[in-house]
Amino acid sequence: DEEAGYLLLAQQKARDERSSDLQASRALQDFRREARARDREADRQRVLHERGAYEEHSSLQQQIATAFRARSREIENHRREMAQEDKQGRAFGALHQRAEDFEWKGPA
Repeated sequence: DEEAGYLLLAQQKARDERSSDLQASRALQDFRREARARDREADRQRVLHERGAYEEHSSLQQQIATAFRARSREIENHRREMAQEDKQGRAFGALHQRAEDFEWKGPA
């Protein structure tokens, strides 16, 4: 009977060890699963932050480019106006000079 008692005790001890090992394994799996979930969430937050920063930067670049193009158009229009005024002024001057030349040729 003593041998049967030792056998039962050994079986119980083996069951307890298996149960303890199983609990430890489950705890380790839970820890790893939670760590992976935290890492995925951290990655997701980082990607969201980077995306937001990229969108903000892209928007700012578009605003700068739009303002630059508008200012460039203003400058080009001003240059055209100035060139047109200069062209008209030279044409008027030439016409005026011709008129003066025509008037002074009479007394000769």
